[in-house]
Amino acid sequence: MGTNQSEKLSNASFAATRSERISEYKNRRQAFDYEKVPAPSVDDFKAKGWEFDKALKTGIRLRRPKSNVEMLENRFWSVLYLLGFEQLNVGHEFVVPIDADGDRIAKKISVLGIDEDTIVVADCQTAESLRRKSAFSLVADLDTHKRAIANTLRKFLGDGSGRKIIWCVVTSQVRWLEGDLAKAKEKQVHVLREQELRYFQEIAKTLGRAAKHQFVAEFLSGQKIPALANRYVSASRFKLGGRTAYAFTVPAKELLRRAFVNHRDLRDPSGAPSYQRLIDSKRIKAIASFLSKGGYFANSIIVSFHIPVRFDQGSRDDESDVRFGKLYLPESYKTCWVIDGQHRLYGASLMEEGIDPIIPVVALRSFQPPKRPSFSQLSIRNKSRCSRGFWTNWMGN
Repeated sequence: MGTNQSEKLSNASFAATRSERISEYKNRRQAFDYEKVPAPSVDDFKAKGWEFDKALKTGIRLRRPKSNVEMLENRFWSVLYLLGFEQLNVGHEFVVPIDADGDRIAKKISVLGIDEDTIVVADCQTAESLRRKSAFSLVADLDTHKRAIANTLRKFLGDGSGRKIIWCVVTSQVRWLEGDLAKAKEKQVHVLREQELRYFQEIAKTLGRAAKHQFVAEFLSGQKIPALANRYVSASRFKLGGRTAYAFTVPAKELLRRAFVNHRDLRDPSGAPSYQRLIDSKRIKAIASFLSKGGYFANSIIVSFHIPVRFDQGSRDDESDVRFGKLYLPESYKTCWVIDGQHRLYGASLMEEGIDPIIPVVALRSFQPPKRPSFSQLSIRNKSRCSRGFWTNWMGN
């Protein structure tokens, strides 16, 4: 959408249908822009940086390399596409009309993604596009216009769903000072550098829509999910090695919305303590296929609740001291950390829309992994012995 359309945000500004999203995605995957021109116009275009690509029956096709900042925008846009965001901006001249200091202006947004729960607003810049401006100036500019952008978007969406907005600055080859990163965190603007962007590209490519919850949890940690309020499951509460634990069953996608997996690759040091391998896409697809044919897993996924949970006791077995009752699941992002079973969880989440397998879960309360190095070493050494190594280490045997 060009600046001459700055008075109104419309549906035409977005790729909102499946075919529109696919078309935009295909265009953004290309390293060149292409233009078909009449033969007499070739020299004029070459003077503007275009080069010959192919002779056509009715003209000449020229190409021009996309700029570094366009390539960066395309990378982040493609992450949101693969994660399943339903509305995404079209083109590189997308603007949002906002009121600033009494004037109506067009605020350029590099990438904008919208789904039923969240909105992602991103400014993408490279060292080349920044020129002499400091990296933190990107954060300051976005922070200045956050309220106005939010007002325009919520008016456009026309509902009171209370979507959470994730504000991002995505950079490449930009040096960030620790002080600037701390200031960005204070202003709730999330900085994605090359290592973070690579990580999200990897999980988006591997997991697709199932990775959206991991993405959202990274930025909205601890924030409540209104749709998940007052959800409970029937559960038992007991002691495991002197620690409180719960056992229950739950639909896989219900758990996934609250879940988060610490990965040992690409996220170090911010992902520490990390005790899960990055995802094996073949393994996940095999699990999804197994489940779709009526298969099931009897062994439990192990998670840790990182906030206090409510348990309403209904009965008790005096001999074993096991309590039975209602366990109210956390209603916030990034509150159920997956310790063991990420492939089973993600495999179940890849099932068709409307199919949500029930999975058994053992949840520990506020579990912290041991500081001894054998914890991660045992988990990584052998997939088939991962759980045994984990529990042996944790129980101290």
